[in-house]
Amino acid sequence: MKGLLLKDYHTLRRRLLVWGIMLAFTAIVCVVFMISAKQGYVASFYDKVLKADAWLIPYLTRIVLLLFLLLSMAASLDLIRHTFYVDKEASSCREAGSVPVSTAQRVGARFLLMAAAVFSAIAVDFVLLIIVRMTADVMPFGNSMSIVLALVGVTIFAQTLGMFWGYNCGAGAVLYGNFVSLMIVFAAILIHNRELLGRVLTADGSKTTEVLMEVSSGASHFLEHKGGYVFLASLPIMAAGYGIAVWIAGRKQDERTGLQETPQPAEKDD
Repeated sequence: MKGLLLKDYHTLRRRLLVWGIMLAFTAIVCVVFMISAKQGYVASFYDKVLKADAWLIPYLTRIVLLLFLLLSMAASLDLIRHTFYVDKEASSCREAGSVPVSTAQRVGARFLLMAAAVFSAIAVDFVLLIIVRMTADVMPFGNSMSIVLALVGVTIFAQTLGMFWGYNCGAGAVLYGNFVSLMIVFAAILIHNRELLGRVLTADGSKTTEVLMEVSSGASHFLEHKGGYVFLASLPIMAAGYGIAVWIAGRKQDERTGLQETPQPAEKDD
């Protein structure tokens, strides 16, 4: 398993460098934006343009911070998808039977890589939030980490479903698995908030802003106080996904082995 992890690391080395530079640059931009939103040009823009809608200011600032926090999660999704793509180009799946490791170890190495990528993303966001807390203090640190845990939970779910699609349908399907998982999360959010959404669609013009504020406040409260539940819910999903991925990878390997060992019919003499 150690050799498989080293293989994936060397495969991702250049991509890790690119993502590292991108994350460092965006972290600098994020900190500068937060400082400016607190007491610089962005704050001046808020005062002049959004003065009549002052309630929007904290929400807009937090949405911007959320987008920066999402970038590290996107990096972890891209890294796992890239490993499947490289394995496909190198025909690693066909040669897996010659490697002296079990199917559970091969799949386990990929899931360990996924966990390493996700927890590296947590570390990046943790450092970013500390810097933002020291410079701009947009929101309490505990609330920010709750948002990060919610994002991590969604990312783990997306990674797990991507793994399932990758092992079952090939490397190109990993991205579709990520997309489907995000659509499932989005649909679950809509179903859970169907009453509020109905009120938004049926409210008259004078009450639309009030209902939108209620929807935004509810979503913000959940992310800032209950994000840990999303993370905890993703762990059994990841465990179940690992078991299913091992079963699929083993079945695929048995099929390839059976095809290789099937004797060819002898040619008949004329």
